[in-house]
Amino acid sequence: MEEIFFCPGCMAKTAPVDGKCPVCGSNVNVENAPHQLPVNTILNGRYVTGRALREDGQSITYIAYDLRLNATASIREYYPRGTAGRRLSAVFPAGADRNAFEAGRERFIKNTDAPVKDSFKENGTAYIVTEYRRPAAQPKKSPRPALPKKCLIAIGAAVLVVLAACIAVPRAIDAAKQRELATARGEAAAHSETTVSASWIHTVGVRADGTVVAVGWNEDGECDVSDWQDIIAVSAGDGHTVGLRSDGTVVAVGENEYGQCDVSDWQDIIAVSAGSDYTVGLKSDGTVIAVGINGQAQRKVSEWSDIVAVSAGGSHMVGLKSDGTVVAAGRNADGECDISDWRDIIAVSAGDGHTVGLRSDGTVVAVGENGYGKCDVSDWSDIVAVSAGSGHTVGLKSDGTVVAVGGGRGGRRDVSEWSDIVAVSAGSTCTVGLKSDGTAVAAGNEYEYMGVCNVSGWSDIKMPQESLRPIKDTPRRSPEELAAARAAVAPYQETALSTYSSHTAGLKADGTVVVTEFEGNYFLENADYSDWNDIVAVDTGLFYTAALRSDGTVLTEGYEFEGQCDISDWTDMVAIAAGYEHLIGLRADGTVAATGFTFANRCAVGDWTDIVAVSAGRIHTVGLKSDGTLVAVGENRYGQCDSVGYWKDIIAVSAGYEHTVGLKAGGTVVAAGNNSFGQCDVGSWTGIVAVSAGEDHTVALRADGTVVAVGNNDCGQCDVSGWTDIIAVSAGSYNTVGLKSDGTVVAAGSNENNRSNVTGWKDIRLPKAAGNADNDVIEAGTL
Repeated sequence: MEEIFFCPGCMAKTAPVDGKCPVCGSNVNVENAPHQLPVNTILNGRYVTGRALREDGQSITYIAYDLRLNATASIREYYPRGTAGRRLSAVFPAGADRNAFEAGRERFIKNTDAPVKDSFKENGTAYIVTEYRRPAAQPKKSPRPALPKKCLIAIGAAVLVVLAACIAVPRAIDAAKQRELATARGEAAAHSETTVSASWIHTVGVRADGTVVAVGWNEDGECDVSDWQDIIAVSAGDGHTVGLRSDGTVVAVGENEYGQCDVSDWQDIIAVSAGSDYTVGLKSDGTVIAVGINGQAQRKVSEWSDIVAVSAGGSHMVGLKSDGTVVAAGRNADGECDISDWRDIIAVSAGDGHTVGLRSDGTVVAVGENGYGKCDVSDWSDIVAVSAGSGHTVGLKSDGTVVAVGGGRGGRRDVSEWSDIVAVSAGSTCTVGLKSDGTAVAAGNEYEYMGVCNVSGWSDIKMPQESLRPIKDTPRRSPEELAAARAAVAPYQETALSTYSSHTAGLKADGTVVVTEFEGNYFLENADYSDWNDIVAVDTGLFYTAALRSDGTVLTEGYEFEGQCDISDWTDMVAIAAGYEHLIGLRADGTVAATGFTFANRCAVGDWTDIVAVSAGRIHTVGLKSDGTLVAVGENRYGQCDSVGYWKDIIAVSAGYEHTVGLKAGGTVVAAGNNSFGQCDVGSWTGIVAVSAGEDHTVALRADGTVVAVGNNDCGQCDVSGWTDIIAVSAGSYNTVGLKSDGTVVAAGSNENNRSNVTGWKDIRLPKAAGNADNDVIEAGTL
């Protein structure tokens, strides 16, 4: 889109003069009401909206500009007052039955009297585009005397100069950009200092069981947290500690001279941050509350909206907005609040006199007092988390190492040897790092007698992603959009090809199954698949193979350790997922069945409903719901289960050995769980149509038929960069297999027990259950 300013009053493409449109004379800085679409929202990829023209109780009409036809238009949005709510561009039922809301939306888009130029669904609602009719012209004033020709030329030149100087980028709310920033924020939040927090005189950590541990000075009771329960996030202030419970309430202990611990009545909180003598809370609706000293700043933050993260510093606080901009309030003596020009920010941290921001590209910006060079972060790159302390700043890199600038007094910057770090927190006298195994490390000993750095005995500390609570009503794709996205990637899912630790199975075009010959073990060497026919999906577990027939029944073959082959009574199945020692079946009604080893509750799926896809890992099971969210049961040592509960807009999922991978609508990927080999480092992937989680590696298929992989490559299981024309992939324990569009199969990695011996395979195809009704081979990138 051309970078030019649109007048929100008349949609003229012209630069403002003294804040007014030179065409219609209206104020170009006008904003629509909070319940209306923001000015310069982009709809359907072609319409830029302006001011709201009118409301009739069922809809809101806006002036708009059609970028495709270069013409002004009117857009009417379905928005029944009293039964609808809005978060940014997204509209959702509020206090009304969803079915009634959706029925009204259908009536709205079908019944209109005006000639319709276009109609579409977006943002959870519907839009109708009609021709824009300008208001009746007012009586013209008497014309002024004509100016001399030379004067006209001079005025024209002056206008051109003004236009050239005032062309501005529109403040467009681009849905794709919002999703990109939201994904990047989520990845950064998974490394935030929410479960470890270092302050001036004490350090606090949240255990995986919801209890809290604290070390350091305890003069005012700031470390009296031993009785806290159900805590998901914690923040340490100068002399007080604040904890966020899973139900959105808050607890606090320590010095309370200024009321910084008066949080007992807080509700619906999703994040907390403790400053020097005050506390800030972020509510699920994107607003902010604060208690303690700093009253002027508290009043200012009460006016904030659309906030997705907060950070309290020494005497100032900052808030991150969903559009990647930042707001600040409080002391600004050293410019620590001069952040109005920041863009594409995904994480913020307020220190003592300075503010640090993490950009979506992994670079960092900082403003404020720069003693000892604590703001010298301009050369940092590949950063996933930042923390601003008192006299230093710390950055966490994507490879788990840590960088630091600023004062190194007491050794607080001695972090260069750290590795496998997932979160960092910079205090005043020390720096604390959380490792992926749940232990903690610390640097700094200036006030060693206080015990601020005594974290060597900590274990089982909660991972940061486990502390996330989602903001309610954040924009998400509609059910129709998610269903379309799922259908688009369904033909690429691994239903015709599956590999595991023991063997590989493929579904042939005639509905029969081919399995690699397993050598040296009796579990599979006598398996007989000769009577298998009419198969539509196949999957492999540990020493067993499962297949789904077109009539909804299931077949198994192999060694039955713990009842994973006990499926004789299964009917009406539409999908199967074979785990290590358990088997999952998805019924047509959206419920789920499970059989096999029940250790760690991996088979506890009896109450699941509205499921559209399932995946079974080693000791956990994941289900995808129609609304794009996930449910999971089983072992959760690395957060592979509860962390995915905050994902949204997911259209495909794969459960690995100890990690879970999700494909989002839009082609990006998220992952949670064990990342010891980098198997969860998928944040940069785009254009993905299928994902598969192996034991210690993750594989993804691009829409162009190429493949990417991350994680353990000891056996060459990630050597897939040269693969092309692939239409499905499956990641095993130490190998990866790919199905080509001609029905042949390629493999990378270990061939122990013949598990990768697929060179002679041909005529493998995608089943009907995957959306290929004609049993034709689908060429990658055609959907």
